[in-house]
Amino acid sequence: MSRLHELITTITTSLNPKKYDILEIRPLGAAIGYFFLMVFTAFILMGVLWVPNLLTTSDYVNEQFDKFNDLRVEVVYDQKEPIVITEDYPIITIDTLHDYDDIDQGILLITENKTLFRPFPFMQAQVLDDTKNLAENHDQSSIFLTIIILMMLPMAIAFAYLYFIVKFAIVILIATIIGSIFVGLLRFQIGFEQMVKVAIYASTIMVAISLLTKPFVPDVSYLDYLAFAILFILGIVKVGEFEDIIHESKKKKKEFAD
Repeated sequence: MSRLHELITTITTSLNPKKYDILEIRPLGAAIGYFFLMVFTAFILMGVLWVPNLLTTSDYVNEQFDKFNDLRVEVVYDQKEPIVITEDYPIITIDTLHDYDDIDQGILLITENKTLFRPFPFMQAQVLDDTKNLAENHDQSSIFLTIIILMMLPMAIAFAYLYFIVKFAIVILIATIIGSIFVGLLRFQIGFEQMVKVAIYASTIMVAISLLTKPFVPDVSYLDYLAFAILFILGIVKVGEFEDIIHESKKKKKEFAD
C-alpha cells in the first residue's frame, strides 16, 4: 500500500467512529506520525485554496493606502559609510553618500532620495522615488509592500505550521486528560494510550474544518472543536467498555469453562 493511499484510507476511517477499533490497534508512534502528516496535508491544501487571495494582495494594499490622506516618514541620519547587511551576501544596503540607478547586489538599496528593491535577481529593480510621503506615492509604495509581504511568506508559513501543530496537540492533550477523568468517574474501561490514539484520529475532522475553511470563513465559531468532541466521545465508546460489562463477560467465560 502506497503512503498516499494509506493516508487517504486513514483519514476516511478517522471520520467514521464506528471503525475506531481498527485504528486503535495501531501503535502510538504510527498515530503520532499520522497526526503530523495529516496536519501538513491539510496545511498544504489550505495554502492552495488561499492562492486566489494572494493574487489580490496588491489590490488590497492599494485600498489600504487610499485610506490615508497623508503618510510621511522622516528619518534623521548622518552616515559615515555605507551599511551592508549581511557582510558575506549583501541583502540590504543603506548608502546615503552615493546615488544609484540600479541594484548591483542584494534585495533592498536605500539611498538619500530613493529606495530601490529587487526581490529576485531576474527581476528589474523597482524604484520608490518619494519615501517621505507614501500616501502620494501609493502606487509604488503598494508594490513595495506587496513584494515584502510575499518575501515574508516562507517564514510565515513555517511559523503558521508550527503554530497549528502546537494548537491541535494541546487540544488533544486537554481532551485526553478530561476524558480520563470522566471515564474514571463513569467506571468506563479504556487505557490512557488508547484514549490518546482516539483523540489523535478524532482530531482529523477538527483539523479539516479549522484549516480548509480559513480561506473562505476565517472564524467557524468553535464548530471544529464541537465536531472533534463528538468524534472523540463516540470513539471512546467504540473502543472502551463499562466495567460491569467486562465483569459480566469474564463471569460468563468462567461459567462456560466450568
